[in-house]
Amino acid sequence: MALSKIQAESMNLADTYAFSGTVSGVGGLIKLASTTVSSSVALVAFDSSIITSTYDTYYFTIQGVVPSADNTDFRARTSIDNGSNFVTHETSFNYYQMNGTDTGRYHGRADISITDDENDGANDGINGQVILFNVNNTATDKHAVSDGLTTNGNGGSRYAYTGRTLINTSSALNYIKFYGDQNIVAGTITVYGLVK
Repeated sequence: MALSKIQAESMNLADTYAFSGTVSGVGGLIKLASTTVSSSVALVAFDSSIITSTYDTYYFTIQGVVPSADNTDFRARTSIDNGSNFVTHETSFNYYQMNGTDTGRYHGRADISITDDENDGANDGINGQVILFNVNNTATDKHAVSDGLTTNGNGGSRYAYTGRTLINTSSALNYIKFYGDQNIVAGTITVYGLVK
């Protein structure tokens, strides 16, 4: 096949282009899937059709997630067998009040903690992120970083949360679920793969 060179000024990057081949040499985030909740569900999961050996780092965004009741803790857990069983998670979780002085820390949590005690108001949704590292490395444990922002269900204070998780397995991860103490009634969770 002959190679055609296109001059930069001949392309309008505001247009939409479809590529039938693979674009190589480009790093960054590739959007893999997105789930928008519009009716009550127990969890949002991304399985082995999304979490594959293609990427070693996965980035999840959490936008406007609303629980069905106040004081819900929002978290995630991972699996090596597509959700049949869940591996051991060891988390240190910090919080601070953005419109006050309340701060604290939890140790030894058994999940990827994102927020605590959320408000169920439609305008008070959870926003945050989770990053999974070393997903396919079979020689070491995996790690996750989580951050969340929400309005607290105990009086409406605004809180920020930061978690650091060791995922205790030397097997490749292939599943993650996001869930809370109560059902999820709204919000969007999107997953991206990080290209090296």
